[in-house]
Amino acid sequence: MREFQQREEINYDDWLKKEQEFHEEQEKIRSKLRIEQERYQPVDYFIEAVLVYKGKKTIPNDVQYMKNPELIIKKLTTAQLQRCLEEAELQKSEEGTRLKKTTASSKPSGSTSST
Repeated sequence: MREFQQREEINYDDWLKKEQEFHEEQEKIRSKLRIEQERYQPVDYFIEAVLVYKGKKTIPNDVQYMKNPELIIKKLTTAQLQRCLEEAELQKSEEGTRLKKTTASSKPSGSTSST
């Protein structure tokens, strides 16, 4: 009986992790769509700047906000600024997860870390 509960807890934890990953991916897709359709939320300006920096997007015609991001920040309410921070953290965590996966997959098999 205890083994069954342990398996169920593991399954539930896996499900929660997949659920979180799904929502993170959906937020990223929503942001990309808003950028493509020029329906920017405040965080999208920063995400677009990162995409330009990484070479995944060309520099838009109106680059004033890229030169002076404080222009955007000064116009935000406290609630908008909080939402922007939350979305930026989500994007950051998603990028970190991808970097960890890339790094782990590029290690030769059988290698161990020496820490």
